[in-house]
Amino acid sequence: MVAIGQLHKCATWVRQTRRGTIIAAVDLFTWFHTILSLIAIAGLVVVRDLFASRGALERTALFIATALTSATGFGFKAPFGPSHVVGVISLVLLAGSTLALYVFRLAGR
Repeated sequence: MVAIGQLHKCATWVRQTRRGTIIAAVDLFTWFHTILSLIAIAGLVVVRDLFASRGALERTALFIATALTSATGFGFKAPFGPSHVVGVISLVLLAGSTLALYVFRLAGR
């Protein structure tokens, strides 16, 4: 694989195969969004701990921060669609859970 292009704009790989040339271009914003998503998926341990009422605040803060993947999803050039609706709903839930945990200290339990 040969890296072509400027890294701050786009990471591009060109690979020769028997059938022809494969070109894959992924910009750094997409990489950032994907990495945040993968960290958030790994944060399911935090969700398990929250349901068991034994969450560590540091891990919970990291998990809530990675939920901002929903916010980065609005940065892609696409018409408003179902993915945006899910993003809006998750951001509203994120705001509510952040307030409940850090402002009200889960006072309603």
